[in-house]
Amino acid sequence: MDVKEIQEVLKKDRPHLRPTTLKSYAYNIRRVYNMIESKEFEKNAKTLGNKLKDTKASVGRALVNSVIVYEKAKGRKKTEELEKLKARLDTEFTDSVKL
Repeated sequence: MDVKEIQEVLKKDRPHLRPTTLKSYAYNIRRVYNMIESKEFEKNAKTLGNKLKDTKASVGRALVNSVIVYEKAKGRKKTEELEKLKARLDTEFTDSVKL
């Protein structure tokens, strides 16, 4: 996946994003793409969830949130599996902060 292409898609949908935020999103999306070796993020949400099991919940949340933003920017409004994964990671993060 091309970083510039990712940033252009995000800029069109969210023109207010700062350049550093665009870079972060693009980096996270490329990282997820490399993890699951596919652009079909929603279809591979379970695979992504398995890959993120050894990752800190805060990092996993950032990765999944970036993908959700990207998917919505591409016009894919249904991200049910990614939303479930995000909810799981949110709970894990909250539990880890309580400790």
